[in-house]
Formats: sequence, structure tokens, C-alpha cells
Amino acid sequence: MDAWLCYDLRTSKAGASSADIAAAAIEQVAWADSRGFSAVLLPEHHGADDGYDPSPFVLAAAMASRTSRIRFNIGAVLLPLHNPLRVAEDAVTLDVISGGRVNLTAGLGYVPSEFDMFGVALRDRARLADESLSVLRSAFTGEPFEYRGRRARVTPKPVNDSIPIYVGGAVTASARRAARFGDGFFPTVPSPELAGVYSDECARLGHQAGPVVTMAPPLFVHVAEDPDEAWARIAPHAMYEMAEYGRWAAEAAALSNMDSPYQEVPDSETLRATGIYAVLTPDQAVTLVRDAQREDRLVNFKPMMGGLSPDMAWESLELFAAKVLPAIQGASA
Repeated sequence: MDAWLCYDLRTSKAGASSADIAAAAIEQVAWADSRGFSAVLLPEHHGADDGYDPSPFVLAAAMASRTSRIRFNIGAVLLPLHNPLRVAEDAVTLDVISGGRVNLTAGLGYVPSEFDMFGVALRDRARLADESLSVLRSAFTGEPFEYRGRRARVTPKPVNDSIPIYVGGAVTASARRAARFGDGFFPTVPSPELAGVYSDECARLGHQAGPVVTMAPPLFVHVAEDPDEAWARIAPHAMYEMAEYGRWAAEAAALSNMDSPYQEVPDSETLRATGIYAVLTPDQAVTLVRDAQREDRLVNFKPMMGGLSPDMAWESLELFAAKVLPAIQGASA
């Protein structure tokens, strides 16, 4: 079962604090480590009013200390905002702590205010991302290399000789960048067209295409015995998340033709009808997971989406473990 957890540490105005959300996230990942979840996705953003996690490597290290199997996908790492040597050092240190359970997904970033905060020009983001990807490739060898005319070396070496690098994005340039620098491609939204561009570019460059990580719609899954009752509690958080990501996407609209699933919606029932946020019965969740398995797509659980309370997140996770996992595991036995 390719089911992931995702944590961004967002809080809500009337909900749990950042400290409570972080503590619950660590506990939930420790719980999930022995229950069939394959990976944790940890994104980053900066300067957000709601406490969006700016430092996923730190959160991953805390989670790694409580787990032994689950992988950590740090991404998207907004490469143009960071010194690539520092990113490489954080990545290899996390890899050593976790025993080789780290993937990186590289992104360019798209929120103008974040670039202003770091003093980076948006027009330079593609160039900086390409440079950083090249640096990461060299850094993960553990051998000396040249960076901007200076000798550099990143140690220790990754546990498994390197760290897989995926390139994320929602435009053709992202797919081509993944072919040049990545071990795989992680499109922002499922796109056979972009997957084809990636595969064709890999062939043109003379190497085999890597995996294309595809997240099954919906982008949020919550399991409940009474989905309507649960949606009534979840809807304010979903509306908030949709509005915030939608605002960032709108800011970026002038930069590129980025395809984002997040946009302004008039009310919670319209949002529910989009299918992006799914509140499912256990039987419906079994069907979703089985369909995703057949289509080779991962299922994304975001237990505390938009500052959803840890208690409600646990309700969904424990119901999934009690009624969905046995059905899935029994069918595959």
C-alpha cells in the first residue's frame, strides 16, 4: 500500500498551537511506522501567519528518531531560497539519522513574498535551481567538488551512497529539469502530458526515465463513520487551506502557466464537490486505496490539514487502521 502522510504544521486561529500540532505529528508518524504507511511528505513555506513549517529537515529528524521503516520525502525544498551546500548537509545528516530513509523533492518556489524575504529575485529562480541541483548531485558523492570557484565537500556520505532527488513542478520546464537532474519526477498534479514530456526528455538525454510520483485525487483523505458530520467539522479548515494555497497560486499566476488545484470557491459544498477533499466511510476508503494501487498512485493523508485538531486526526487514522487496513492487507495476502 503506497499511502503517505503529509504534515505542514499549519495551525488554525481557534485550534491547537504549533507546539501541539508538531508533537501530534511526531506521534502520528511513530504510530504509522508499523501500520503500512510508506512515506511522510514534509513541505516548506516561509513567513506564513499560520506557522507553516519553514524547516522540514528539523521536523523529519525528530520523526526519524521515533521510527525505523517509514521514508521521509522532504519537499518541495525551495532550492532558490537556500544555499545548496547547507541543503546537502542537512539532507545527509537526516539520512544518517534515519538510516538511509530520505528522498528530496526539489522545487523552484512560486510565492513572491518568500523571494522578497530571502532577497532572491524571482527571475533568477530557474538558474538557481539548476545550479543547486547540480551541487546536490556532486555533494551526495561525498567527494570534493567545485562550487562557484571554491573547493567544497559535504560529509558524511549518505547511507546508501546517494539520496534520491525528485524534481517537482507543474509545467513543461519542470519535467525537463527532472530529466536532466533528477532520479524521478513529482508533478504537482497528475498529468499524463507532463509524464510524457519527462519520459521523452530522458530518452533524448540517453538515460532511462525514473519513477513518476503521482498522487491520487483527492489530495486530502479523512475516514469517518459519518462523513457528513465529519465534513461539517472539517469544512472550515478545508476552506482555509484552499483559500491560502489559492492566494499563493494567484500571486504566482503572472509568473507562469502553473497548474494548481487550489483556487477560490464560494462555499464548502462547492469545495466538497471538487473531490480534492474526501471524507469517506471505511468501505469507500478501501475502494479508494484499491483503485490507487491498480493505477500506481499514492494516497495522501494529511491528518491535521489546515490546523485540524489532533483529536480529530487521530479518529480518522485509528478508524483507517481498524477497518481499512485489514481489508487491504487481507486482499493482498
